[in-house]
Amino acid sequence: MTTPAAPAPPPTRAAAAARATAVALFVLAAAASVIAVVLDIALWAGGAPQPVAAGWTGVLPGLALAIPGALLLARLPWHPIAVALLGYGVLWCLDGLAASWVNASVALLPGAPGAAAAFWWYGRFGAWLLTAIPVILVLFPDGRLPRGGWRRVAIGSIAATSLLPLALMVAPAAELVAQEGEPLDPLLAGLVTAPVELQLAPGVWPVALTIARIALVPGLAAALAVVLHRRSGADDALRAQLRWLLWASIVVVFAVLSWVVLPSEGANLLLTVGIGAFSASIVIAITRYRLYDIDGLLGWTLLSALLVAAFVVADLLLAAAVGASLGAGPVAIAAAAIVAALYLPFRRRLRRAVARLVSGEREEPYEVMAGLAEHLEAAETSEGQLAAVAETIGRAFLTPYVRISLERAGDGELVAEHGAADAAATVVAEPVRYRDRTIGTLAMAPARRPRFSARDRRLLDDVIRQAVAAVSASDANTELRGIRTGLVTAREDERRRMRRELHDGLGPMLAGITLRLDAAAVRLDTEPDEARRLIDAAAADASRAVDEVRRIAQDLRPAALAELGLAGAIAQQCERLSAGSDLEIRADLDLPDSLPAAVEVAVYRIASEALTNVVRHADARQARVTARLGDRGDEVELVVADDGRGTGRGHTDATEPAGSDSGAGSGSGLGSQRRRAVELGGAWSIGAGPDGGTEVRATLPIVPEAVGEGRGGMQGDSGAPPIPTKEVAA
Repeated sequence: MTTPAAPAPPPTRAAAAARATAVALFVLAAAASVIAVVLDIALWAGGAPQPVAAGWTGVLPGLALAIPGALLLARLPWHPIAVALLGYGVLWCLDGLAASWVNASVALLPGAPGAAAAFWWYGRFGAWLLTAIPVILVLFPDGRLPRGGWRRVAIGSIAATSLLPLALMVAPAAELVAQEGEPLDPLLAGLVTAPVELQLAPGVWPVALTIARIALVPGLAAALAVVLHRRSGADDALRAQLRWLLWASIVVVFAVLSWVVLPSEGANLLLTVGIGAFSASIVIAITRYRLYDIDGLLGWTLLSALLVAAFVVADLLLAAAVGASLGAGPVAIAAAAIVAALYLPFRRRLRRAVARLVSGEREEPYEVMAGLAEHLEAAETSEGQLAAVAETIGRAFLTPYVRISLERAGDGELVAEHGAADAAATVVAEPVRYRDRTIGTLAMAPARRPRFSARDRRLLDDVIRQAVAAVSASDANTELRGIRTGLVTAREDERRRMRRELHDGLGPMLAGITLRLDAAAVRLDTEPDEARRLIDAAAADASRAVDEVRRIAQDLRPAALAELGLAGAIAQQCERLSAGSDLEIRADLDLPDSLPAAVEVAVYRIASEALTNVVRHADARQARVTARLGDRGDEVELVVADDGRGTGRGHTDATEPAGSDSGAGSGSGLGSQRRRAVELGGAWSIGAGPDGGTEVRATLPIVPEAVGEGRGGMQGDSGAPPIPTKEVAA
């Protein structure tokens, strides 16, 4: 499974306050948006008149600003752009709620509380929303005002666009109605209120309101000039970020100019479109050009919000349509129940399809694991299994690129890739751990939903765990087949060798003894001296035959093991190899008196071969052999270390291919040592020691009658030990 990410440092007090503020304000914006949309749908379904604009015209640009603002405020505490985006986004959503509440109070909820305050907010205070455009333009993208003379231009831009909101806050209601040029809608007559009205000389307010409206144009033009100034001296990345913002700003300026010159419903709609384009340009600058490093999270959040809103709207529209068509009464209730029974299964299936579109198959972890199991069963090789795992992760998390690499004993790395990595994307790599050991890496490009929940992490860990287990089992099965083939081959080779030695060596000796004894029997009475000579020669041949039997027995199982035990045999070997040289070999042996025969032979052979390599190749002054039982008492741990020239690399579990015969004939090859350990289900590695030199490690499980017992192997046929391989017989 993958290593869990390191815990993030605790946030500072300012960061914690920023995150709490982001959550609270976004919840406020979302709640206002939901209420506004519900009221709009109710008004539409009832065919009620709407004296002011629908609330959704304020909700859409509000959410387009509030979502990136909340995410940015949580990521970059109190960044000016984050505060501006979130603050204006919340105000816009509240403005949309105010418009919907005004419409509902005059059509659906006569006398509803707060209607006058909502109309004041929408008609007067809402004008402050226009200042969002110059404020964001002059601060974008680093949150600072430009330097030098352009700073005065930026401040003047904000001041010019603030004139109209200030005038609307204190202008008498009659002057505002007269400025519009049309009589106030009778439905709104009872909602006109103003906490503060500033009375001026006759004719002053019309001039002041006209100047305030016209001032919007140079104010926005000045903000636009600031953007052009920033873009002229920007690098390619900043120019790309400002391109969309500049285009949307031009649209907004044109929309405001139309609204100022020719106020009408069309101008209001154009202004709404311009504000929406402006909000969209902010989102594009963040997502497409990776501004502020929240691009992936923002894109997923916006898509999810739109889909959730679509489901809510669909449910409300269906409820309104059913209510309008069926009316009330028992029959209508029964019909509504039937409609719901038909709609809900379709809605569940649609929701699952949408969830897969947004987040991938991770929403159905059981299906992910079941599909992975099918792919693993169908794959015939480790490479195919790992490729299936990479594909499963790619589909489950909707990531465009997945790369898995696992270490393989003796064969380097096993690598599988799915998809292609975007040159601009950041590929994140994590170590893959299995049984408390790092065995590879998992690299992934950012997914469509970039944040991993605890449930996602568990699913990823389960997938990796299944993958590693399956690949390990496949590799082990392949290696086991090779070992079985090697065992059969070694057994037959050993039988042929023993037959050859018995037939060509011991057989002729015994035949010669028989002939000499027969000849001696014939000459015993007539030629006693010759008979005695023949008997002596037969005795000499018999002695050589005994030596040959001992040599064959030594090849099958070292005599030292039978005479001295494993610890004594290793100690004797240490003394023999160090005799007559400057090499000092120390033995630290803590082994039981009785071990399975196969384990004793393997430990003795590996230790002997490793010490022989030290004598021949290490140029060492000291060597140490350590052999003891493991902590659980179910395995033998063998370490042969020296202070020689070393290998110059870390530990690895193979230096020769598993099928290599290097050293097989002499019994001193590194591949031979590894095979001895692997044949018993153990592990073997070689590498640099902690203090330099070379260190050979072998771990051999203690399994009674480990290999060959009861399988018709050499033990039952010729008394050989239960590891019928070339190396043991060498």
